[in-house]
Amino acid sequence: MPLQAQLGQQDEFFPIATIDLLQERLREAGVAFDFFRYLARHAFANETAVGPGRIPATQYDPVWSQQAWDALSLLRPLGSDDAVISGTDPSSAV
Repeated sequence: MPLQAQLGQQDEFFPIATIDLLQERLREAGVAFDFFRYLARHAFANETAVGPGRIPATQYDPVWSQQAWDALSLLRPLGSDDAVISGTDPSSAV
């Protein structure tokens, strides 16, 4: 089963340093994966994470959300040379 992650670089629940460590461990274990990073907070694809009633440290972002859904619809074969995607604009790396 392929592993793909859509990650917010401003996520306070899963700091980017933790994600970097996870990537390193996955590589060491020989796991094929795609990680997409967005300049976004936790729950950036959750349409209910808006307004004063949202959980603090979350924020819906319609632009990055659409980018993430687009990436999911374009699942590439894993294990290619560009298996790890990082940066603030994943569309430039796909």
